[in-house]
Amino acid sequence: MEYSPAMDDQGRAIIEPWMDAFNRRDEEAFRSLCTPEVEIRPMRAAVDGTSYSGPGAVADFFRETNEIWDDLEVRYGSSEAIENGLLVQGTLKGRGRGSGVDTEMELIWVFRFRDGLAARVEGFADPAEARRAASASWH
Repeated sequence: MEYSPAMDDQGRAIIEPWMDAFNRRDEEAFRSLCTPEVEIRPMRAAVDGTSYSGPGAVADFFRETNEIWDDLEVRYGSSEAIENGLLVQGTLKGRGRGSGVDTEMELIWVFRFRDGLAARVEGFADPAEARRAASASWH
């Protein structure tokens, strides 16, 4: 699918409230943008298989994120429509809680939606892996 500015505007309108809720650590607002059975697979899932799903997914994701990171925030870059979702490029910036090391990196998220809410969110550091996930069939 070819990129268009209108697509990016639509993607931004969908994703920015999600990122804003995450950056404010507003668990209730974040949960309201997700289905009750949401599956969240953060970038580290590629290494350790971490995945959060079901009614407690958002609370578990926030708790563990706060245990690992200080001052973590995500920023929107651009988006591309995919089947039932969006491929979103952005930036993650934060400081490791245990290490104190500052990190800033490009990150790609694959969002899948059901009834206008995020049903699955996957984070990737590798653009090729993100594209493979984005092109995979999804229910």
